[in-house]
Amino acid sequence: NTTFCTGNTTTLDAGAGYITYLWSTGDVTQTATFNASDPNVTVTVTDSFGCIGTAATSVTQRLNPTPNISGSTSFCQGFSTTLDAGTGYAQYTWSTGDATQTILVDEPIANLQLSVTDNFGCIGTANTSVSENTSLSPTITGNTDFCQGTSTTLTADSGYTTYNWSTGGTGTSVTLNASDPNIILTVTDATGCSGTATAAVTQH
Repeated sequence: NTTFCTGNTTTLDAGAGYITYLWSTGDVTQTATFNASDPNVTVTVTDSFGCIGTAATSVTQRLNPTPNISGSTSFCQGFSTTLDAGTGYAQYTWSTGDATQTILVDEPIANLQLSVTDNFGCIGTANTSVSENTSLSPTITGNTDFCQGTSTTLTADSGYTTYNWSTGGTGTSVTLNASDPNIILTVTDATGCSGTATAAVTQH
């Protein structure tokens, strides 16, 4: 085989039955082993009559593929994420048992491993970890009982990316001047995970 992958070797054979062998590498045996590309491989043989013959070839060492796992390596509780190994490979092997270019992950994996094989049989690997983010648990603080003619302000804890109140508010706090038994707050964080909190407001 005149083509081999990085980290491997290839052995060329000049054939049996000759008295002497001389390779361009300096080897004097029937076979010679290569671990790097060589565009000028020659072997000279001598038979039992003293006749000499020469053959030439080249060997090529191909680089192993370097796959890249793309896609979000975290997902929200109750959801999943899709990871992609990239196109152009002849074979895909994931440590999950999948053999496709893309996989769906719905549970945390501390060490997700990928092995790909290209059209020359060369193998490359990559690995990553996948985490599951817990659902958010926002809290609402403030006076939920207030007197007629006044108002009350409810406030959510800080640190979230978005705030959406059932009253239409989008800030960290909302002011109310009437009873509402169903105040609902929905928040999201930077990873896209969400959570809700509820409160009942009574005006006396």
